[in-house]
Amino acid sequence: EVRPERPLTAAQQRADEVRRRTGGRKFKPGEVPYERPQQEHWVDEGPVGRRKISPTEIPVAPQRESTTASLETVNSRALGQLSVALGEKEGLKQSRKLAGALDAFQAERWRDVKQALTPMVQMAPEVAMVRELLGLSLYRMGEWLKAADHLEAARRYDPGSVVVHPVLADCYRALGRHDAVDRLWGELRDLSPDASIVAEGRIIAASSMADRGDLAGAIRLMEKTMREPARPREHHLRSWYVLADLYDRAGEVIKARNMFSRVRKHDRGFYDVVERLNDLGH
Repeated sequence: EVRPERPLTAAQQRADEVRRRTGGRKFKPGEVPYERPQQEHWVDEGPVGRRKISPTEIPVAPQRESTTASLETVNSRALGQLSVALGEKEGLKQSRKLAGALDAFQAERWRDVKQALTPMVQMAPEVAMVRELLGLSLYRMGEWLKAADHLEAARRYDPGSVVVHPVLADCYRALGRHDAVDRLWGELRDLSPDASIVAEGRIIAASSMADRGDLAGAIRLMEKTMREPARPREHHLRSWYVLADLYDRAGEVIKARNMFSRVRKHDRGFYDVVERLNDLGH
């Protein structure tokens, strides 16, 4: 049963602002935004109807260490490839444009990145950094299929990197390609790179399982993140929030309350955690 839309609470407004800044998915799995946009609704999810931020809405954190804006970074990673493809003079010219696109990316001007890099991809499609940056920007614009194409190309031309795995997996999850999500999570888990990247991949993998109705499996996967370090980082809070949400959806109210309380202890302003605890009667 779908309820009429109501004014957003302050907590929901803050959550929407977080999703706007970080590029969280605004459409349900399987819905390609440029074909059929999906409006946000209030949904009755049991005796106490409440709008919840589910794992579907938790945005993948931008892996900005792979896209630090500076001409020096572009030179070290892509100038050689651009020079080989376009010649030294044109390669330098395009590397300056790429540096500008990196600046636009950090300023969250996704359309400017798309406009700058689309012709560059046509000129030099094998430059991994260009494909990665364009794919990340398209992801933040909700163009899952196009983003996945460019991110797959980035992986193909830079096979040692796994930094785009979580974002690519979320693209496939949005498109309903859960087999691809499982494959990417397996690769990421086996390679065990930076903890924050693994955490993002785990969130997407667990959310994909929940999409398919396997809440128990999703919970088991996220319970591997329950250890509480003395100084948790953002990816710890994100993982605990998702686990709390899964507990809530599975009817494990006490466990959900405990995990949301842990998140609140470290950051009261994290998404809508205070409202979620109030809903659970904390």
